[in-house]
Amino acid sequence: MRLAPGVTPKDVQIGEMAVDLLKRGEIMHFKPQGHSMSPMIREYEEVLTRTVEPKDLNTGDIVVMYQSNGRIVIHRLTRIVRRRDGIEIWTKGDGGLRWDTPAPLSACVGRAIAVIGRKQYLDLMSPYWRTAGYLAAQFSLFQTFLLRIPGFGADWDRNDRQGIQRLWLHVAKTPFRGFMHLCLLGDRIRRAFAKKRRAVERT
Repeated sequence: MRLAPGVTPKDVQIGEMAVDLLKRGEIMHFKPQGHSMSPMIREYEEVLTRTVEPKDLNTGDIVVMYQSNGRIVIHRLTRIVRRRDGIEIWTKGDGGLRWDTPAPLSACVGRAIAVIGRKQYLDLMSPYWRTAGYLAAQFSLFQTFLLRIPGFGADWDRNDRQGIQRLWLHVAKTPFRGFMHLCLLGDRIRRAFAKKRRAVERT
C-alpha cells in the first residue's frame, strides 16, 4: 500500500483496527484533526460513530470514509450516485470548497451519530439535525454552481487568484457558514426551551 504524505504504517494499522471495530457494531469515538468540518465539528471535538447499513444512508449524513491511503476522513455525504457498476458516493467537508474524490459505497464504514464538543452536544440522529444535514448538502451543490460561473469561480483553486475571484470565494463560503451557525444557534435555543419545559412539568 502506498502511503500518502504524513501517513505512517502505524496510522494505517490504527485505521484498520477502527474499521474492524465499526464493522463489529462497536461505537467508535474519533477526535478529528483539522477544520474541514468547521463550524459544526471543531478540531479535537469528540465524534461518536457507528456502522450503518447502505440502505440507511441519506444525503446530508456525516460519514466515516476509509481511504485507500490509510486515512480515515469524517465528511458530509452530499450525493449518492447510482451507476451501472455500483453506487458511488460524493463527500465534502463543510469548512472547505473542494470536493473529495468520489468513492465506492464500500469506502463508507460508518456514520456519525453525535458530536460532544466543549460547549455543545449534537444528536445527529435527531429530526432537527437530519433536516439540517440535508439542507447543508444542498448548500454544497449551490456552492459548486457559484464556483462554475465563468469569470468568477473559474479556476478558483489556483494560487494566483486575485480581485473579483478572491471576493467570489468569500461569497461562495459565507452563506454556508452562516447557515451552519444558525443551525447551531437554533439547536441551543431548542434544547434550552426543552429543558425549561421539563423543569416546569416537574413543578
